[in-house]
Amino acid sequence: MLPQLNAAEQKWLDDYRQALDEQYPGTVLRILRYGVAAQRCLFDDNEFNLLLVTRDDAQELKSPLAILGYGLSDPFETWPGIMVWTQEDFNRHKKCQSTLLEMMERHGVWLE
Repeated sequence: MLPQLNAAEQKWLDDYRQALDEQYPGTVLRILRYGVAAQRCLFDDNEFNLLLVTRDDAQELKSPLAILGYGLSDPFETWPGIMVWTQEDFNRHKKCQSTLLEMMERHGVWLE
């Protein structure tokens, strides 16, 4: 179970989603919030990670989409991990039963 977002994290998430909608309308199809267990990383305090699934034609926007989120972050309040996959990337992970995707979905929640 993911911990609840604190006020700074929730504000960042709201701001990020609004910025995505304004600057890249219709590009992000789904957002998965998942925990460190899915990444198997050492940063125990960073439980705030996102997977953005985009349209397939947004391949060149992967970095700008992540950078947009990092630009909204205050590293003393919120420092999320942002991973960006196209729908094709997501489907490929799903088809090959990727352990990473399985863990992300098991330890995460798709945001509305």
